[in-house]
Amino acid sequence: PSLPFALDAELVVRDITDGNLNFAFSVGEAADEARAVFVKQAPGYIKVLGEAFKLAAERMVLESEVMQAYAALTPDYVPRFILRDPESFVMVTEYLHGYVLMRSALMSR
Repeated sequence: PSLPFALDAELVVRDITDGNLNFAFSVGEAADEARAVFVKQAPGYIKVLGEAFKLAAERMVLESEVMQAYAALTPDYVPRFILRDPESFVMVTEYLHGYVLMRSALMSR
């Protein structure tokens, strides 16, 4: 896959804590956080409620398939899809550096 950083660069993982269902991280160059990817992993439960609240991790496979379908229709409006690991329920996409999550923007008003 095409990554926005050199594989020999010093990388930093930043936890994106805003999600309720999934684990989300940016992984990118320590020297330039804009040169990063977005990594999203679906656990088999609702993240904020804990393991007692089961939720199918396979939802990540469906989400990545839908995202690729949307990208085929409107490529300028969907983050670039990089890869999916259906065994660990992980999806990697373009990191939208500088964007603010709509929920965060609404909550700050």
